[in-house]
Amino acid sequence: MATQQKEQVQAEHSPKQIGERTTATKPFRPPATTAALLDADVAKAFDRQKQVGRAVREARAASQALARRAAAWSASLLADLAALLGSLRPAVMLDYVVVPAGVVAALAHEVTASTGQQLLVGEWCGCCYLLRAELVLARGKAALHVPRLVSFNVADGGRSATCRWATPDETAGFCARLLPVAAAVQAASNAGVILKLDAVAGAPCMPSLNGWLLGYPVVYLVDEGNVDAAAKCLSDTPLLLVKALAPDSPGGCGVEPAVLASFTHQ
Repeated sequence: MATQQKEQVQAEHSPKQIGERTTATKPFRPPATTAALLDADVAKAFDRQKQVGRAVREARAASQALARRAAAWSASLLADLAALLGSLRPAVMLDYVVVPAGVVAALAHEVTASTGQQLLVGEWCGCCYLLRAELVLARGKAALHVPRLVSFNVADGGRSATCRWATPDETAGFCARLLPVAAAVQAASNAGVILKLDAVAGAPCMPSLNGWLLGYPVVYLVDEGNVDAAAKCLSDTPLLLVKALAPDSPGGCGVEPAVLASFTHQ
């Protein structure tokens, strides 16, 4: 009996029997949940491909928009340089493009080398200016170049203000605050360095200094005592924009005419 059982066990574990059982095993098929996961992965891959394609299209559109904007910057810069080199304005503000002051300094160097006109680079809180130092200094010395100043009557504890023409004493005080600006312009021009306008102690506040530098005939007189009220007054007052445009060329090219000058008033 023991011999019979031993032979049966050996027969069941023989290579032939093992091979027969392996052959009889059913082929592996992934469960339905696995197939669903594979389908989901394929769908995600297609979604990622769509996202990449959308990003490429958006990048291309942004690049084209940047090229158009750069062309507009180039046109504005050319007009500003023409006004500066033609002595029409003592300074121009490059607020339409944000670039490091070092880049503007390199541009000024190239313009000076090609035209012989020395240009000074100014900077105020990251905004760059190009100046003709001799014109700015002449403007500071000539009483004829003192702009008319619009001052403010502050009311309600500094919460509101109304506009009025500046008094002679206020105008004299404004001119006195231009003296350190003129000294800083002269020093920066002599040294060939960038003029840090926001570091000039005692200078008029913006936008008063800005208006004077750019040669505006009328400038808002803003100081430390009325800056908040003046800002509220100007932001709450509707203004009318006036532009002087260059005449269209003969035949009409369909190009928007250049703005020679613009200003706002009440």
